[in-house]
Amino acid sequence: MTTLYQAAYLFTLAILWWAYFGYLLFLSIISRRTSDGDGERTIFIDEKDELPGVTVIIPVHNEEKLMGRKLDNIADTDYPKDKLDVIVADGLSDDGTEQIVRQKAAALPFIRFEQTGERGKIPQINRALEKAKNDIVINTDVDGVLEKSTVRRIAAALSSGKTAVAGAYVLPSDCSENEADFWRIQNAIRFLESGIGLSSTVVAACYGFNKKVLGRFPEDVIADDVYLPFWANLNGHETLYLNSAKAHELRAAKNFRELLEHKERKGNADLREIFRFAKSVGRMRPLWLMVYTAKALHMVAAPFILIVFIALLVAQVASGNIFFAVATLLPAGLSAAMVNKFIVGSAEHDGRTSSVRKTVGNVQMFFVTNFILIAAVLKYPFFRQTSAYKKISRPG
Repeated sequence: MTTLYQAAYLFTLAILWWAYFGYLLFLSIISRRTSDGDGERTIFIDEKDELPGVTVIIPVHNEEKLMGRKLDNIADTDYPKDKLDVIVADGLSDDGTEQIVRQKAAALPFIRFEQTGERGKIPQINRALEKAKNDIVINTDVDGVLEKSTVRRIAAALSSGKTAVAGAYVLPSDCSENEADFWRIQNAIRFLESGIGLSSTVVAACYGFNKKVLGRFPEDVIADDVYLPFWANLNGHETLYLNSAKAHELRAAKNFRELLEHKERKGNADLREIFRFAKSVGRMRPLWLMVYTAKALHMVAAPFILIVFIALLVAQVASGNIFFAVATLLPAGLSAAMVNKFIVGSAEHDGRTSSVRKTVGNVQMFFVTNFILIAAVLKYPFFRQTSAYKKISRPG
């Protein structure tokens, strides 16, 4: 029986090692061979080349507090205005959103208001895609603040002929420490996956894609920023998360309660895409199959395996096999230290310079994230949402 317990202990440890450490270490090795060293493939922008036309879609519902600021932000980018086509796709707003857009459009002719007649982000985006004048499309939420060169850099990536999806590097604004820790970890993973051209996630605050790759989203999609790269990767296209194109998310969790609520809702939406694409594993290329299965393992199975492993670890210690437990945990501990220092620890953060504080934050978010995923998986059969979900922390 002791041998059986030890075999189960080693088996769960191996799965968890790959899910949390091995996958990231493997990506860090192969991404350095295909990128410029920091997780991003070099994109050469020839200023003599003619920039393509870009359609920017902004899905909105009752956003009068942010609408004017958002349109000013788009207008302030360095992209030629004669190449911009900005569609504000409204979902039956009953506040002052329409009036603000029409006032701005009177002075900025590249902006147009489209009443989609439907409530929900996905149907609003789909209606706007039908009206888009250009193949290169950038979706950006009203609470995403783009830096001056972001549109140009995304357009340059999508004009390369190989890249089908390009996400902006998104950072949270005015958020809790736990939220900043979560973003730092997730951005580090996105950069590693982007280094091999297979980012599994972009961020809804700002991402671009080629409309020839995806002309419309399935109406039941919630996580458009997951479905889109999944679809592109499945069909053999390159997907990138661009270090050079930055945006800032205004709606980020400002306290622990908001973090739990938002991440559980987002986890439910992401699980829908994990399960949707499970039937397509036979079509996946080897590298994309690795990325997809690692994400599925991390979201669906690993949190529960972690509980089993902890129970087996306690059993090993209680039975006197302390040396065995310590010896087997050493490689995992070394891997964790390497991931924390060289992968997650090197990611940009919100100004905190203490390596101890970052390490503590990473450990906290490791356990919090697993708790959230367990809740999301258990609730998944009983919880259905639409893309007309409630936003958090509406800034004034």
